[in-house]
Amino acid sequence: MKKERKRVWFSAAEEASLNTSLTLFLDNQRRYQEIGQAIVALTEQTRHLQEESEPVRREIRAQEDEGRQRWRTLNQRHRLKLAFLQLAVLVPFLVVAVIVITGKRDSIYFPLCIAFGVATLVKVTLVIHEYFPRRYFKYILIGGLLMVVGQILVSLIRAIAFPKTESLLKQFREAYERFLCPTCGFPIRVGPLRFLFWTRGSIESVALAAAK
Repeated sequence: MKKERKRVWFSAAEEASLNTSLTLFLDNQRRYQEIGQAIVALTEQTRHLQEESEPVRREIRAQEDEGRQRWRTLNQRHRLKLAFLQLAVLVPFLVVAVIVITGKRDSIYFPLCIAFGVATLVKVTLVIHEYFPRRYFKYILIGGLLMVVGQILVSLIRAIAFPKTESLLKQFREAYERFLCPTCGFPIRVGPLRFLFWTRGSIESVALAAAK
């Protein structure tokens, strides 16, 4: 025999509460479906907007790249202009320092000239290193050093080929003190030394032997 199902009876308040809950569930279900449909619609709209804005973004990126490239070019020109202006002031000072150093070796102000020349050369090097690209810096530095060394060598060659009167007198005095000819270096054999022979290196020992 089948068991008879028991019927559950609700009170009026419970039935009203159940109906309210059911109505609220259905409303929430409907709102959830509406929100889901709205999300789908907004997602599709967003995708369309992204597709439409992609050409604009590409154009903006291209303009940004062009702007950055133009800024780099203008900045490089500005830095080179500053470098050339500073070098236009420093290089004449460096040339003057080299001329003074090579021509005033016997002056009491020679150490000051050396300090001035070294300071100017350091400043020129710093300016070149700061404003010029690194790939050019070493070539500029090598060229500058070659010019300085060349100027020093030219000055030394001129000093040897065309000695000054003061240098010649000093050289002659030193040679006569050693009884040597200042031109050929041959011993000047006079007096007690006429039977001896000596050189620049042996003159002191010969003089001592003759004195005894």
